[in-house]
Amino acid sequence: VVLQWESGTLPEDLRLNARQLANITRAIREGFSNALRHAQPKTITVTTAVHDGRLRLTIHNDGNTRPPAEWGEGRGRQIMQSRMAELGGNTRWEVDASGVTLQVEVPL
Repeated sequence: VVLQWESGTLPEDLRLNARQLANITRAIREGFSNALRHAQPKTITVTTAVHDGRLRLTIHNDGNTRPPAEWGEGRGRQIMQSRMAELGGNTRWEVDASGVTLQVEVPL
């Protein structure tokens, strides 16, 4: 699997507190784990950006896709949603012909 990390323009003074860092790191790990376990991708691309005072992290994989309605309600997704909500953020999944995209957004 090829990992591509694309960092958008991030403020030089960007600092995350311990809770933000832990929850965001765990979201990244869960996104990778889900992609590797369920999609068998060739490439996983991570993109980071800050827009309107919010950190946006996008994880896209080009693996096998199924519509979200067919996904089980696994604990990983529930925990990720809970962690992002704790930070005042959210998670969103999109599926299209290019693969699956997970977007995590949290206020800074």
